[in-house]
Amino acid sequence: MKYTGIIILLVFCLALLLFASCMTEESETSPSYGIVIDENTDLTNTIYPQTWATGDGTANNPWSNDCIQKAYNACPVGGTIYLEEGYYLLPDQFVVAKAINIVGEGRDKSNIILNIINEDGILVCADNVTLKGFTIDGSSQNKSQSSYTSVININEHSHATIENIEVKNGGCYGLNLYDQNYTTIKNVYLHDNYRHGFHAGSYTAGLNTHNNFSYIHAYNNGADGIDVYCSDPNRESYNTFDNISCWNNGGHGINLTGQGGAVLSDSEGRGNGDHGLHLYSMRNLDVNDCSFTTNDDAGILMESGCAGINFHTVIAKNNMQNPVAGWGGIRITDSNNTVFTSCQAYDDQDIKTQTYGIVIAGSSTGLSLSNCELTPNKNGDIYNPYNVAITTTEKMLAKN
Repeated sequence: MKYTGIIILLVFCLALLLFASCMTEESETSPSYGIVIDENTDLTNTIYPQTWATGDGTANNPWSNDCIQKAYNACPVGGTIYLEEGYYLLPDQFVVAKAINIVGEGRDKSNIILNIINEDGILVCADNVTLKGFTIDGSSQNKSQSSYTSVININEHSHATIENIEVKNGGCYGLNLYDQNYTTIKNVYLHDNYRHGFHAGSYTAGLNTHNNFSYIHAYNNGADGIDVYCSDPNRESYNTFDNISCWNNGGHGINLTGQGGAVLSDSEGRGNGDHGLHLYSMRNLDVNDCSFTTNDDAGILMESGCAGINFHTVIAKNNMQNPVAGWGGIRITDSNNTVFTSCQAYDDQDIKTQTYGIVIAGSSTGLSLSNCELTPNKNGDIYNPYNVAITTTEKMLAKN
């Protein structure tokens, strides 16, 4: 019993030493800057550009001294470059050639300003790269289609994650992906780029497959909101497009070319200079719960050998606001085995612009309509000058 007090004292001292050790370790590994950390952000091996930066991070005096490049040089594979809220100047093309994460505090919080004319801003040349939580501005880039410059370009690599970013004012494209597989693009804003907001594709068999594109907002771009292509429609791409919103673009809202086995769902194209949805040489595409309205030409254009396209609960309404030709709400040209189920193609404006619900042209075959609303329109429900056979499995509905 006489040693009981000594033992208790020793245990208490040991506990204090352990607590002090834990506090020291936490202090040594915590971020050096006053950053609000996203709970889903892995800050293992985190590098901060401010270590090398000049400037104060304001719009008029951004962090510079090539600080992002120097942070990259110090960042290990699998590590993170963390962009504190503020402005960063990127004076030269930034090549990402190793698997790292570049993470900011959010759109309009962490801002990268390019000072580059004839090159891409960020060029990703490695697999397993993550870009997340920042805005990047390509206002300095040469504005021309022939420049082919992109604000962000992911070239011939896969398993990228692009999430919660804003890409604007690009010289040609905002976000450009080429020859990529298993890439995730989610919650991105692409606007005021010279040509397409989002451009992705491949001419090589086996590439541009198994990609997931969701919650993409593309607007005020010079050409298409999004343009995604493959070279062989007989090859399954397994690409999914979900919650795509494209408006006020100079070309098509959504342009899909040469893919098999894709899915487009819960998406819209409105107020675009050409069509809301343009499908070219697509095969076995499912289009579900989408809306294409108030576009200058047709709401939907299918052409050049599209086959096996299934539309379910799709609206093509009040289109042909500035028509080049009488293409109606939906135009089908040289396409086969198209099925519309519970779809609507009508015009309910006081002064109607949409000539027909559906216009059929060329050597199209195998059109099926079920439970669809195709009136009223300016001239009628279906324009079928080539007498294409149409199967109607349920009574057609008129819009009151």
